[in-house]
Amino acid sequence: MTSTTQPARARPEVPWAPLLMAVGATLIGAGGLLLAGHITIWSVLAAMVVVLIGCALIAVHRRESRLGWANGVTLARLVGVSWIAAITGSWLSVRPTRAGTAVLIVVAVLCLVLDGIDGKVARARSEASDFGARFDMETDAAMIMVLCLAVALQGGVGWWVVVIGLARYAYWLASLHVPALNLPVAPSLLRKVVAVSQSAALLICLAMGLSGRAPGWLPSAIAGVALAGLIWSFVSVTVWQLRAARSADPARPGAS
Repeated sequence: MTSTTQPARARPEVPWAPLLMAVGATLIGAGGLLLAGHITIWSVLAAMVVVLIGCALIAVHRRESRLGWANGVTLARLVGVSWIAAITGSWLSVRPTRAGTAVLIVVAVLCLVLDGIDGKVARARSEASDFGARFDMETDAAMIMVLCLAVALQGGVGWWVVVIGLARYAYWLASLHVPALNLPVAPSLLRKVVAVSQSAALLICLAMGLSGRAPGWLPSAIAGVALAGLIWSFVSVTVWQLRAARSADPARPGAS
């Protein structure tokens, strides 16, 4: 009687080195912001929450020891988002300062620059993947959410602006109950422009609040236009997905 031995499955690994570097960079940056007086001690927790949630999701979904250069650029953006969250979190207890707002805007602009780089790096190094695309998208969503809170706390735009940040998460929750919303959608240049314009519009609102020279209605108008574009984007995608699911349903009369 012979026995066959099943080959042992390779144990999935986690890219611990870049994740630990990200946590360290977050702490160093938050410490620098604290020493400079731009944030409070408690807002360091906001930075750590952002980066730890991001790292935990990476550890769960990226079961390889190598993260890749393109994802490394996105991870650097996540660290930047954690610093933005620290500054924004401090505004819950103290009034926004000109210096703190300026630092926030500079960090956010750098994150936007990196956002234009990670995709190019992925294509140049043949590192494009579903994980990388999702990582990029969720980092964008986190940054937009934090910027919405910053704009609202600055006071130039009402709290309705947070709808811009919540839209992505509301869509995700809806997709858990409506399978059609998980259907892949063809890339659209117009939708990409709308997505990028959300962060740009929020930064313009922050810059106007920093300058103090813009008409009081203008930041709200810019945020309103950005929200209208976002609503169009989500509605158009949702309608397409529902129609695609309906046409592919074999139970529907006339479907092939």
